[in-house]
Amino acid sequence: LTIPNTYIYSTYVYNRKIESIIDTNTFYDVSDFYDKEIVDLLTKTKTARSPSLYPIPRKIPLAAGSKKSYANVYTYILFDTYDLQGNIDGAIVLNVDAEWLRLTIASLANDSVQDGSEILVVDDKGDIVSHSSPSLFLTNVANEPSLHNVLAADQPAGTYLDRLDGRKHVISYVSSNVLRWKFVSLTPYAAAYSTVKKNGLITLIFCLSVLLFGLLFSVLASKKLYNPIGALTSGIKKKLGMEGEPASGNDELGYLTKAFAGIIDKTNTL
Repeated sequence: LTIPNTYIYSTYVYNRKIESIIDTNTFYDVSDFYDKEIVDLLTKTKTARSPSLYPIPRKIPLAAGSKKSYANVYTYILFDTYDLQGNIDGAIVLNVDAEWLRLTIASLANDSVQDGSEILVVDDKGDIVSHSSPSLFLTNVANEPSLHNVLAADQPAGTYLDRLDGRKHVISYVSSNVLRWKFVSLTPYAAAYSTVKKNGLITLIFCLSVLLFGLLFSVLASKKLYNPIGALTSGIKKKLGMEGEPASGNDELGYLTKAFAGIIDKTNTL
């Protein structure tokens, strides 16, 4: 089972009748088994308080001769039968490697890690069950001010702003009712809104470009439209001499209107 499924760290088989546990390597008497916590769970926990297929985050000790002293795992206890008192007759224990979940989350958030973002998973007691730093596994953060709103929230998901290590962050979370875990994303405010700022800058540059091109084309168009009127006005001024000088404040169209009206009056008089 463990060889093809690399996400399974180790497996135990428990038999209450012979008080023995088989791990991935050998047989043990229950009293001699190195994982004392799982022994307590198997021998003292009643089935009514031991939900099946529910992950239990744990730090398990390793057998003698291992390179590490403990491993971070999620333990699943699978059992079929129990006696009238609720004691488990036998069970299969699967220890899923917590590193597998951490690497899976890291691969999904690979792009955001570079900007200082962090994705962590906490249970309903405030213990970290997944973090980019394995050393923080099962560290309690219930008293952290920045995560207090997440742990106390009644809503299954939400987003709010808070300061973390003196920096403004966007904190988003989503809850799993089955696992009673909360998946929390911590993203620096500057990184979260960098795309918005970039789009805003692009929009501003585009609008300014349209405005400048509009002004340029309007100047060119006005000059092109003014040239015939300017040439006509200039010609009339030359013909009329000093008498044809426009009054102060008159524009070209007003001047031409008065000039033509004067010419018509003179023609009629003549």
